[in-house]
Amino acid sequence: MLGALAVAPSAGAQAPWLRLPPTPTLPRPNSSGTASIDGIRLWYAEFGRGAPVIMVHGGLANSNYWGLQVAALAPHYHVIVLDSRGHGRSTRTDAPIGYDLMSSDVLALMDYLHIRRAALIGWSDGAIIGLDIAIHHPQRLTRLFAFAGGLTKEVGEFHAGSSRSPLDAGGTRLGIFICYESVFPGEVREFANQGAQVLVNLSNDGWYGDSGAYAQHLNQTRMRAIENDRWILSATNTGVTASIDPYGRTVARLPRKERAALVAPYALTSVTTFYTRHGDWFASLCAIISAGALVTRFVFSGKVKDSE
Repeated sequence: MLGALAVAPSAGAQAPWLRLPPTPTLPRPNSSGTASIDGIRLWYAEFGRGAPVIMVHGGLANSNYWGLQVAALAPHYHVIVLDSRGHGRSTRTDAPIGYDLMSSDVLALMDYLHIRRAALIGWSDGAIIGLDIAIHHPQRLTRLFAFAGGLTKEVGEFHAGSSRSPLDAGGTRLGIFICYESVFPGEVREFANQGAQVLVNLSNDGWYGDSGAYAQHLNQTRMRAIENDRWILSATNTGVTASIDPYGRTVARLPRKERAALVAPYALTSVTTFYTRHGDWFASLCAIISAGALVTRFVFSGKVKDSE
C-alpha cells in the first residue's frame, strides 16, 4: 500500500512562500533595560508614544519576534515588549515557571514603568498570560488580543483521555500519537492492543531547532515499531518524515526542512506481540527478581560473616 505524508515549509532557496522567514529585529527603542523582579532580571524595551500596549511573546521565543508589529504600532502607541523569565535576555531562578508567575512578572513590570492600565497583545504562552491577567486583574487591562492561547492544556479546554481507541479511517484502523508521546511505550502499545493496524506519529519538531533532538525523536519512534510489530508513518515539519517498518528500519524518508510529499510503502497488520499484550510485565518481573537476588545476597553474606 502507499501513503502520502505532508511536511512543512522548506528553508531552501525556493519561492518566498515556501521559505521560513528570518526572525525579525526590533526597531531602535526609546529605552530598554532590565527590571529587578522577584529575583530575576526581566528585559524590556519601549517604543513610541501614546496609549500603552504591552506585547508578550510565545514559549521558547523572545520579543524580537514582534519586530514587524512594533514598527507598525510605535508611530501610534507606547509599545512595551519584554522577554518572559527564562527566555531571551531575561534571567530565571530555580522556581518552576508557570503562567501565574509570568503574569505576575508582567504586572510587576507595569508597576516598575508606572503604567496603571494597558492593552495587551499576546500569542501562544503570551496569550495565556494575557488571559490570566484579564481573569485575575481585569482592572489592569484596557483591551486584550490573545492569539492561539487555547492551544495548551492550562486553558482548560482539554481533559485527560480514558482510552486509546484507534481512529477508523475508511476501514483502516490508525493508532495516532502526537509528537513526544512516542517516548511512552506503554501508551503507544495500547493502540496496537486495541486493534490499530498501522501507527501514525504527527510531530512538530521545530521546537528543537538544529539540535540533535529531532534524530533522538526519530529513533524513539522506531522503537515503538519494533515493540508492536507495526509499520509507523511519521510526519514532521522540520524533522524527518519517514516510513518505518516493523523491524525499526527507515525504508523511506524525506530530508529535514524540505516541503514535499512522501509516497511511502507500508502495510496493515493485526498481529500482536508479547509486549503489545502484556506491556512491561516481564521487565517488571525481572527487576523484582534482580532486586530480590541482591537483597538475598547481602543478607546471606552478612550471616556468613556473623557465623565466622
